[in-house]
Amino acid sequence: MKKILTIAICTLLATTSLFAQNNKKGKSNTVDIIVSANSNEVFNVYLDGKQKSEKAGNRYEIKGLQPNKMYDLEVYLEEPFKYISGVDLELSAGRYELVVFSNIDSKSAEILFANNGQDLNASENNDQLCTDDDMSKIMEMFNIDIFDDTRLHYVKNALKTGKLVDLEQTRRIAKAFSYDKARVKFLKFAYDRCTEKENYSALASLLTDNSAKDEFAKFLQSKK
Repeated sequence: MKKILTIAICTLLATTSLFAQNNKKGKSNTVDIIVSANSNEVFNVYLDGKQKSEKAGNRYEIKGLQPNKMYDLEVYLEEPFKYISGVDLELSAGRYELVVFSNIDSKSAEILFANNGQDLNASENNDQLCTDDDMSKIMEMFNIDIFDDTRLHYVKNALKTGKLVDLEQTRRIAKAFSYDKARVKFLKFAYDRCTEKENYSALASLLTDNSAKDEFAKFLQSKK
């Protein structure tokens, strides 16, 4: 997941929550995304590197995107904090809302997913633990594709659709990545999908790079 952070004055924690809103107009053949601020943060929106919003505000809607296509969405907060948050999106047809949160008390700046986007036209989502078959499909992808960025994108999509992971499943997936850079990204993403958060710090043993260890430690501290 692409993440670009430019911190000015304060270092912050940005928690990005992507969730679907009720669709009362029936099934859509396109993807519509609303970007809104939880606490009246003022921002600009960029899509695939091009500014979409003409002026900064705390709400912006993007309509008519193609479903199942990768888009790079960036949210540049102007007030009260300044940084850029980026997120890769590949969604089925429907209407989604991206809600931007910021926390001035945090000592780090990360993009975290509290919830994941669901197709508006899908039935109510009931989270379930990944089955052996689910895990087999995920691990098979690691043997097919050698690039960690592609692997990470696939795993995120696999866990978006109401799938939870226990600590051992999280460990198994994280260990399969080639490098700590992707491994720590996955660990941070999977935190909210893991059923054993109380033991999550044990996964630090998977990291060998000092910067990745520090990043993971700061992330865990921010979750306390």
